[in-house]
Amino acid sequence: MPRAATHPPSASTPGRLRPAWLGVLLLLTLAAHVCYRLSTNAADPDLWGLMSFGRLWLEGGAFPWRDPFAYTPTRVPWVYHEWLSGTLFYLLWRTGGPAALQGLKYALGLGTAAVIYAAARRGGASRPAAALVLLLCDAAFTLGYSPVRAQVFTFLGLGLTLLALVEARRRASPRPLAWLVPLYALWANLHAGFLAGVGVMLLWALGRSLREGRVAWGWFLAAAACGLVSLLNPYGPAYWRYLGEAVLMPRAEIGEWRPLWEELAAGRVGGQVYYLVMVGLAGLVCWWDRSQRDWPAWLVLAATAWLGVRHLRHQVLFLLAAVALLAPAAGRFAAVVGGRLPAGRLGRVFSPPVAALALAVLLGWSLWGLAAGEPLALKLPSRPAGARLYYPLGAIRFLEARGWRGRLLPRLEWGEYVLWRLGGRVQVGMDGRYETVYPPEVIRAYSAFMYGRRGWRELLRRWPPEAVLVRPTDAPARLLAGEPGWREVYRDPGAVLWMRQRRTPPGSAAPPPPG
Repeated sequence: MPRAATHPPSASTPGRLRPAWLGVLLLLTLAAHVCYRLSTNAADPDLWGLMSFGRLWLEGGAFPWRDPFAYTPTRVPWVYHEWLSGTLFYLLWRTGGPAALQGLKYALGLGTAAVIYAAARRGGASRPAAALVLLLCDAAFTLGYSPVRAQVFTFLGLGLTLLALVEARRRASPRPLAWLVPLYALWANLHAGFLAGVGVMLLWALGRSLREGRVAWGWFLAAAACGLVSLLNPYGPAYWRYLGEAVLMPRAEIGEWRPLWEELAAGRVGGQVYYLVMVGLAGLVCWWDRSQRDWPAWLVLAATAWLGVRHLRHQVLFLLAAVALLAPAAGRFAAVVGGRLPAGRLGRVFSPPVAALALAVLLGWSLWGLAAGEPLALKLPSRPAGARLYYPLGAIRFLEARGWRGRLLPRLEWGEYVLWRLGGRVQVGMDGRYETVYPPEVIRAYSAFMYGRRGWRELLRRWPPEAVLVRPTDAPARLLAGEPGWREVYRDPGAVLWMRQRRTPPGSAAPPPPG
């Protein structure tokens, strides 16, 4: 296949950055801005489950094939697709604390930004075009990098996959894809998101086949090899069986898995309007650039855009793909539009002094925002005022102070923090590891209980907890008030703790109530 055609901008358009120091300033500004977007420090709930696994393995001396944290039935074997991430995160925590974990996040985020920027440049985009699209898609480095989750490895892996595909297209040969095979062997043990990379490779191979009018066997074989090496994991084929169930499993109760239209219907429109605008702009540029017949890029962009509509958590995939694949076309579009403006006016707008001033302002703003926060800290939000995520720190301190042991049923997003803080003394009935640990019947019973649906007592009957920890606005906080044998023992603005009253033998004194 001949190399993709490129259209260098005319002399009157900002295709190059002159003088050379302006290019250096651009890269410094991009790096500072990405760091600023990465500087969120509210700890993600999944972090605690990941580190609990690492602690269990490294301090227990044996690889955990069974889950010891839950009192409800669990899957056997326990296929934890993020096992290597959890081990790495715990080692970093043990050696460097929160700063080490945040440092890893910044390194991976900057690496991902550098890789997709490089892919855009290798695809023919000018520096200004690649930088502009990266800045437009900068929300990816806030949405997907809450500190710190295993999916950060998927973002880097996707970026490296796109870079390899662009380079293979540039050379008209699938040979540059060979080095992806060992990457995928590692990636599959860090996070199951390697499936997104395999999917992108298959779509790219399909796009090449459509464009060339014959099957692009080399690209298909490369995708197959990257998929097959995922068998190199501690669980063997059981990993694939887990993936087959997990990919098709609905997760309506988990916010980041909700579809975009549900967020819009709930009135949370800000981020979703931004995403729709970005998808619309991408569609406009692709339609304008249709003479290039860039089927591989179009298929990848369309698929990732739809994934972002279907599940909120996948919006990052589209934004990263847009930088790597859309910047060349966006540069051509800008060149044509710029060519229709008066050359003198355009020259004044994009003159080196004006560009340098704009970059300096963005650099200063990014550095100020980075320094104003605590970019290396991990915070645990505990005040529920308007926050969608917070931790029930008061209730957990209540349990710790009394040395309580037993079976606790927490709200899903609090469960992994309970494992981290109270693991060994407290077992949980549900947590954010969700389908990796719990079979479908437990998940269904938990959902019915948490949302007060028909049959909500099934969870209490089949797998009875000794305590329930939920938000005051959750259905169980109301339902348990009418259940015999349950007593509210703790409440604050964000959490309420119910305990089952333990029976005492006849003639013995009843124990004092907790608190």
